[in-house]
Amino acid sequence: MEIRRATGDDVQTLSALAVETYATAFGHTMDAADLATLLEQQLSEAAVARWLEADTLLLAEEQGRLIGFVQVGALHADDVGEPGDYELRRLYVHADFQGRGLGARLLELALDVAQRAGAPRLFLEVWSQNPGAQRLYERFGFRVCGVRRYAWATSDDLIMVREPVLS
Repeated sequence: MEIRRATGDDVQTLSALAVETYATAFGHTMDAADLATLLEQQLSEAAVARWLEADTLLLAEEQGRLIGFVQVGALHADDVGEPGDYELRRLYVHADFQGRGLGARLLELALDVAQRAGAPRLFLEVWSQNPGAQRLYERFGFRVCGVRRYAWATSDDLIMVREPVLS
């Protein structure tokens, strides 16, 4: 397995993995129209191109196949955190490769990116109905610090934070 930084050449493949992974994990929780809108707004090729302008994206590949990625950058939320904090925006691993430690490896790299940027804290959101992801984040020292509800969601997202980023 190889991990590398994403480039503009990865936009199409990265968007395809993001759409597939999100739809597989969460598609059953919303109606088809809401899912389609969300995928177009947040995971389309245009959205991925914007991610690359603002954030660090690290890709995991196996034999040339994109199997996972992590996206981390400066915190955008105005209801949590302070200037200088970072946010883990996405940590997606293809279903066929989950349970092999790839998520933990990508999370370690996200922590390193935030630490190198001098971020005092790293925030993330995790679906309240995803106990596996919550356990991963807790193993890495994250704790729940809030809750966020989206209009299209059937359940809440938990806001988690790790402070300091690395100890």
